[in-house]
Amino acid sequence: MKSIICLLVFLLISSLGLKAQDMQYSQYYANPLYMNPAFAGTGDNTRLMASFRNQWPNLQGKYISYAAGADHYFPHLSSGVGVYLNHDRVATARIASTELGMMYNYNMKLSDEWNLRPAIQVNLVSRNTNFNNLTFNEQYNSAGLTGANNTEQLGSAQNVNYADISTGGMVHNESLWLGLSLHHMNRPNQSVLEGKSKLPTKISLQGGYKFNMTPYDPYAERMGTLKEVSFTPTFMYKAQGKFDQLDLGAYFYYEPILVGLWYRGLPLVKKSLNKGINHDALVFMAGIKANGYSFGYSYDMTISSLGMNSGGAHEISFIYEFRWGKYVDKHNGRQARIKAPKSIQRMPSPYL
Repeated sequence: MKSIICLLVFLLISSLGLKAQDMQYSQYYANPLYMNPAFAGTGDNTRLMASFRNQWPNLQGKYISYAAGADHYFPHLSSGVGVYLNHDRVATARIASTELGMMYNYNMKLSDEWNLRPAIQVNLVSRNTNFNNLTFNEQYNSAGLTGANNTEQLGSAQNVNYADISTGGMVHNESLWLGLSLHHMNRPNQSVLEGKSKLPTKISLQGGYKFNMTPYDPYAERMGTLKEVSFTPTFMYKAQGKFDQLDLGAYFYYEPILVGLWYRGLPLVKKSLNKGINHDALVFMAGIKANGYSFGYSYDMTISSLGMNSGGAHEISFIYEFRWGKYVDKHNGRQARIKAPKSIQRMPSPYL
């Protein structure tokens, strides 16, 4: 019995490495540095960001994630740089992962309208498990948990540290973008037990198109009070090992109100593990974006076989964008955003 339990624990930890090492965020454009290193520096100047996600809060095996990052665009070097810190854990087993990521991309001109951003990323990762939080058959009797220490031998390596190399790229004009990222290209060994559990490479494809619906008002434009109205459909497909998924939805922005709706699943391509329709969740999002600040809240309504009893997922995001310098429009004396060289098109902003 003991050997079976040990084997189950090993398979659990290994499967978590395959399925959940890369924590997903429903507000993926509020976490651009986690999604693709090519998104570093896609704001107007300097950007700070933070996120919190609580997935399946009603289950003992809930996932809790924290993320924080910063990026900056150097217009005269046509370069974007970024750094982020991400931490996630499975609450019951105390399986935790912390990573520090650093990235760089170069914004090159392909034509008068199109630009290409090749990117590179290096992460330093620390992964650990507290086996003292696990309980085994020998620690129970008819009255429940006895409080006795377990005698299972799970190995001495409860912590593992490794370097993780990723790359990415994006092509875009002022309305459309398409990005591709490859994470864990070196397939590091992430096992906290004695053995090997190589992290599969994750492939992610992102894209979207921003429809500017702002009505033309020369007076509002002249007074600097013109409010943006836009509709931005987006998608993200990602695959890692034997698992893949598609997020498909859109933002609607009526300054300063931002709302979004997404569907997650692959119903027409493959079936779920229980041979049913491959649905995962509907994501509802609402937020505010104005004066350099963005705040968003989203809720994942579970529509898979896991059911609503899981509690879905709650996610909060915050972005603050600011400028180091000032650019003054000579025609009307108003302050405007710092502009990149004319040869470089800026990326459209879905939520960034």
